[in-house]
Amino acid sequence: MKKISVITLKILTIVVGASILLCTALFFVGFYQFDKQFDKQYRTTMISIAKTARDSLNADLFPKYLETNLPDGSWYAVHDILQRLVNDFELNLMYVSYVEPPDYNKIHYIYNPVRTGSKYKEFPLGHFEVYKQPIYNNSVKRVFEKGETIVRNTLNMRTGAHITANIPVKNHLGEVVAVLGAQKSVTEFAKVRQNYFFWTLGIELFFIFIYIVLLSSYFRRTFIRPIVSITREAQRFAADSNHTSDILEKVKNHDEIGTLAKSINKMEQDIREYITNITQITSEKEKMNTELNIATRIQAGLLPKEAVENDNVSIMASMTPAKEVGGDFYDFCKLDDCHYMVCVADVSGKGVPAALFMAMGNTLLRDHIVLLIRNSTSLASEIGLVNNILCRHNEGNLFITAWIGVLNTTTGRLAYIDAGHNPPLIKQGDGSFAFIPKAKKGLPLASMEDFPYQKNDIYLKPGDRLFLYTDGVTEAQDKAQQLYGEEKLLEFAASHEKDEPEAFLNGLSAELADFQSDCDQFDDITMLIMDYKSATI
Repeated sequence: MKKISVITLKILTIVVGASILLCTALFFVGFYQFDKQFDKQYRTTMISIAKTARDSLNADLFPKYLETNLPDGSWYAVHDILQRLVNDFELNLMYVSYVEPPDYNKIHYIYNPVRTGSKYKEFPLGHFEVYKQPIYNNSVKRVFEKGETIVRNTLNMRTGAHITANIPVKNHLGEVVAVLGAQKSVTEFAKVRQNYFFWTLGIELFFIFIYIVLLSSYFRRTFIRPIVSITREAQRFAADSNHTSDILEKVKNHDEIGTLAKSINKMEQDIREYITNITQITSEKEKMNTELNIATRIQAGLLPKEAVENDNVSIMASMTPAKEVGGDFYDFCKLDDCHYMVCVADVSGKGVPAALFMAMGNTLLRDHIVLLIRNSTSLASEIGLVNNILCRHNEGNLFITAWIGVLNTTTGRLAYIDAGHNPPLIKQGDGSFAFIPKAKKGLPLASMEDFPYQKNDIYLKPGDRLFLYTDGVTEAQDKAQQLYGEEKLLEFAASHEKDEPEAFLNGLSAELADFQSDCDQFDDITMLIMDYKSATI
């Protein structure tokens, strides 16, 4: 057997439950109305029979009958009329009696005809009995004292189930002197009601069955089967999105379910296309990441690998790119026995374009600074040549801020050119740090061809320290987008002026990391320290 879906069970349960409740309510409402109308008809008939019988009575003779207990011709004539009414209307019996107040349980019978051939025994004129039955006693009391007409259904041990109509019998003075009761068995009524109950119940159950079958078939065909198909297709697609299926195309509903099936089918197609595209993009991204890793290693290979450490100078640098490859670079080298070159630069932009432009700028600067010593040319002229070359090969409209210096360890003179870069820090004689005084600044490299760069000179003393950096240091941001700034840089340098170069760089890197906290690094961070220890002799 096929497994029945949960939604099928739920809908069938709701349909069956609703059908049973609805039909049960209709059945009981119909049965109640039938019972009510049937009872009303019985009551009307019994009252009519009782009134017909009463019209034949002469109540003024009742005191004589009760006193003498002897019937006369008039009594027999009335008795015959009452007997015919009992037989014709198939009553159990009829009685005319006087009931003594105040308890109304002492009965004096005047007439008591019973149906011929029935089990009932007729009480003769003057028969007396005490009958204590609260319903009967209260009914008779209302008849005698209020002149009401009472109809009641009774089930007792003596006469069985029956319906009785009690009406008052009055004399010529209008006084109630007797009660007339017409009693009929309700067995026939009970059978009719029982037959009606079972026939109606059977018909209701039959129609409930037909209703459930038809409605369940309709729901299954119109709603359940399409929904189950959509659900199974969604499960199948979640488990295996690589293969297609035509299940949803078989849903032909022209309603919201049909729209849902078409939408899911379209969604599956879009997801498959998306997965294909993502797979391709991921493959390309992995390839790009591989190439970026290679570029990172190449870029790192362009920078000096070992620090300079001798009796005259100590030079060390570090660079932390914001992306896989950066636009910052640094360089330092020994030009001859008494000259050292240091450089820190920052290419505009980030990523691969900046890294490529950085590589070209770094190579050009190093080559031309070497020529400075070899050909005895000026620092300004060599930087100018580098600027012109960069301008002619600058399709990306990038530029490079740079600070290039050449230290003569014999004299302590530091010749430098500032190409729009951040001012370096220098440790003064008293051990405090300060920014190098304003010098002749030039435009960033690759900004304008044939720009006249001018050389600046300062003199270092043994024990002085030069600190170069890019704007990634001073423009580092915290969560509140506050900049690290030059003041914090000065405070750090002053509190760590006795640190060795490596400790100084590591300490500042850690402070910048704490300052930025969980924020992403916004720009490349490059730093260089040069300590002038002693003059070359």
